[in-house]
Amino acid sequence: MSTNGLVYAPSTPDWAKFRTFEYLYQVSLIADNPAYLRHYMVATHAMQTQSLLTSNAQLLEVNRGILGIQHGSEILTAAARQGYLFSDEDMKRQNAIIMDVAKQLSKKMEGEIREIRNSALSAVREGCSPEAFDQEGSLREALQLFRITVEHPTGMRDYVAWFNIGWLLWKLDGNLDEAEKAFATAVRQSMEKKDAYHVMAARHLAYMRFLLGKTEGAYQGIRLALHITSDDPENLFAQMLIAAQATNVEELITAFRTMVANHPEWLVVCLAEPELNPFQAQLQPVVDALVEDARMQVREMINKVKAKLQEIDDKATPIPYTLLLSATNQQKITAIKARIDRINVSATDWLTLDSLFIELMAVNTDAIRIGDEIRPIYDLITSMVTIPAGDFLYGEKKYRKFLPAFSITKHPITVAQYRQFCDITGREMPHLPRECMHDDLPIVYVSWHDAVAFAEWVGLALPTEEEWEKAARGTDGREYPWGNEWDASKCSNRVEDIHSNPRLVGKHPTGASPYGVEDMVGNVEEWCDNWYEIANTRVLRGGSTHYDSDTFRITYRYKDRPTCYGRCRGFRCVSRSPGQ
Repeated sequence: MSTNGLVYAPSTPDWAKFRTFEYLYQVSLIADNPAYLRHYMVATHAMQTQSLLTSNAQLLEVNRGILGIQHGSEILTAAARQGYLFSDEDMKRQNAIIMDVAKQLSKKMEGEIREIRNSALSAVREGCSPEAFDQEGSLREALQLFRITVEHPTGMRDYVAWFNIGWLLWKLDGNLDEAEKAFATAVRQSMEKKDAYHVMAARHLAYMRFLLGKTEGAYQGIRLALHITSDDPENLFAQMLIAAQATNVEELITAFRTMVANHPEWLVVCLAEPELNPFQAQLQPVVDALVEDARMQVREMINKVKAKLQEIDDKATPIPYTLLLSATNQQKITAIKARIDRINVSATDWLTLDSLFIELMAVNTDAIRIGDEIRPIYDLITSMVTIPAGDFLYGEKKYRKFLPAFSITKHPITVAQYRQFCDITGREMPHLPRECMHDDLPIVYVSWHDAVAFAEWVGLALPTEEEWEKAARGTDGREYPWGNEWDASKCSNRVEDIHSNPRLVGKHPTGASPYGVEDMVGNVEEWCDNWYEIANTRVLRGGSTHYDSDTFRITYRYKDRPTCYGRCRGFRCVSRSPGQ
């Protein structure tokens, strides 16, 4: 027998032969019975040869296996005629060849079945499109393709195909009996998956049985669906219909309450359903209670929004709105107030109450965000420390000086405070390295001009050297804000941070000055309003983490051009009485 060119090509398949062929292969793979395997090899030799004679270059590995089977079959046939005597090695070799061929044939056929199912799904999508040229034609084509899928052994357990068959039988021909069978098959075959198709199949099975008047069977199907997705409105609606059919008012009301409370848009569907008309008297109190609860929730949300708006207004009383709110946020506040004033909760229906509550939640989130955005500057202004009028000891030689009362910010200006300034004025934020970007770090990489611009915008000023020193030193001429002895634990310094990065403000309250002003030395150097003795340079005070402890003495002075900036440069602000 010539075996040259023997190949498998399923382009024009004989489905009956393939089904038989695949079945015999499957049996041979699971039957640990040498006698049966010998019988199979002899009895199916001719059928194999005839089924696989065409050309297909894509399955060379299969061809090799088939050629091996043919060669082995001749040996087995001769052995069979002599009493089925052959070696274990021959059996193992032939079994391995059969398994390999079966796997590759199965893989190829599964791919073809998937292609058919995908074509069917495309036809369903086309048939459901309002723009389809021939909707019914597309759906009937889909039904035919899905049937081909499940008629083949590889596709018999394709529950997606079975679900679509049921749906198409129902939609196209109203064939409830056959649709019920198809949905039941889809449910049974998808029990292990319990995916979306399982839920849909269970729900549709319940509905088919409801339409057929099989109430108990309908309950069985809908309980399967509800077990997976108990809050799905379609499942709940099907449960309501079945409960109505069974005159189970208690279950009907429970499903109705759950559905309408979580999916208010389904109230219209319920009101339009004839099956539910006899139960309107029982369902109306549920709607009334839900409406009242919704009105209460809306009122509570309105009160939350009003409270947040009042908080913003209270913060803006001592501080101009322009310092706290950008033009965009001011417009939002105005729009929110106008929207709140237009709401008439008592005259609002159920659907509007639900959408209104969602809208108010978003409005409240906006108000909270705006409140958070104004906090940095509000905290800056309201936390300033008052330095009383009087004499103090100034400089290395401790000259006695008098200063009028003034106020100074408790901490250096922070990243968050400077960002609010930039957001509202449109000024460009400094390009900070990642380690300097935390909101509660002192702002750095700002020049003297940047510091002045911020101070003027907020209605303050940069401190003079004398003001800065008195706020840091008090009146007794001490060396450090906390006393006369160096203590690295009382300020941010390079002992704590070998990378010399700024530290969070307020981290060292025990190192505060006698007036309670913090971070006066360590952390960052701070721009002052004074010119230095050298031309075109401005004074900086307070040693930064970039330098050694000697620079942390209150009297230490540094200088730089007002256009310069860097990792260790920050500032704080003062407020003086009018006329100072």
